[in-house]
Amino acid sequence: MQLMEDARECPGTAALAASWVLVFVLMILVQRHLGIQVPGGAMGDPLPASTIVSHRFGDMTWAEVRQGEVWRAVTATFVHFGLIHVSLNVLGLINLGRLIEPWYRTGPFLAICLAIGGLGNLAGGAIRQVAAASRPWLSSTAVCRHWPGLLDRLIPGGPAGPSQIPSGGGSTILLGLLALGAVVGWRSRTRIGLFLSRQMTVLIVLTGVLGLAMYKLVDNYGHLGGAIVGAAIGLAHRPLVRLADRPAFRRLAWASAGLVMAACLVAAARDDRFEVDRNRRVVEIFTRAQAAETVLVDLNRLYGLYGRSILRSEYFREPNFALDAVAVSALLEAGPKFPPASQPDPVQLPKDRAELEEVLGRLGRDPTDRWGEAVARDIARLRELARATLQDSPRYDQAYEFVVCWRSAVRAIDRDLARSRARMMELDAVVRQTR
Repeated sequence: MQLMEDARECPGTAALAASWVLVFVLMILVQRHLGIQVPGGAMGDPLPASTIVSHRFGDMTWAEVRQGEVWRAVTATFVHFGLIHVSLNVLGLINLGRLIEPWYRTGPFLAICLAIGGLGNLAGGAIRQVAAASRPWLSSTAVCRHWPGLLDRLIPGGPAGPSQIPSGGGSTILLGLLALGAVVGWRSRTRIGLFLSRQMTVLIVLTGVLGLAMYKLVDNYGHLGGAIVGAAIGLAHRPLVRLADRPAFRRLAWASAGLVMAACLVAAARDDRFEVDRNRRVVEIFTRAQAAETVLVDLNRLYGLYGRSILRSEYFREPNFALDAVAVSALLEAGPKFPPASQPDPVQLPKDRAELEEVLGRLGRDPTDRWGEAVARDIARLRELARATLQDSPRYDQAYEFVVCWRSAVRAIDRDLARSRARMMELDAVVRQTR
């Protein structure tokens, strides 16, 4: 009953908290649908979220903001990295929202939360980059020399990593609301207001200390940015309260919050479609290149095994066929190198036969038609000619045909592999530009 009453009295707080829970549930469902296994969550979280999924739902890195994805500063406040993370933030939002939402009404309160989240993340990210750029100077200070670990706590990720650190969660909004309440209470000059200010300030300080102690799990700069924006809004508390009594202002706040969220959702959906399509192409190209490399290795080994069977053959050691043997050997030397075997080796022969069976089996399982019908025919013929050596020594015409088919197939697959590698380099360049 109390929960229902709180929802009726503070619908904005309830709606925002529900959206955080909904987004987290969707993230976990998508993660399980994709089959992504997260080895272990922070603080033993029973439901950790993968950064792959959180990125699709809109977490923020400064590198992406710098490339124009500013909307992530807002969507990141809805993304949480674990059940404990979202539970603590929802609990904090409910307690703070019940206090602050009645000051401004629902529409302005939601607009303030979005402003704190978006601007706070941007401010925190900018401060993080400034701190990273100041790392050489900070490392030379007496404090950092006596406490080397302090620098890693202040600037996690090192001098080059901060722009790639993903951040998310509603704690930016929570710290902003704490700072807002602290400033409002301080400016009220009343006993209750000063008590509120002290309580809010203590919570901010404790959060900062906790952030330094758990710097690998807590986004201190997001908290700092949210607190700065919240304090600035707190300075405009009285004008905002007066404006909140006007229906036109409340409608404007609703419209602004709605437009911002709609724009962010559209941008997030478009970016997700683009990245899914790009990742699909990357996987396709990588799979094709990997298959080409595997088949080329097998074809090269097949070439060597076939050549050994030719050089062991008594057929090519007869005087009348000496010229053919020389010609075949010259052809084989143009291919991959293999140990010569001028005389049959009773120990090596069974090993070659077993390896030949393995190579032929792998070539039979691979979909060689991905490089066209001509390559598929060449490889099928190579398998026939190579399998025939298990029964009888190859003749000169068979050896010559083997070399011709081998060269034709290898050249076609080599060209396709070169194209795949060039395409992967192009896509990699695009990814680096967007990072």
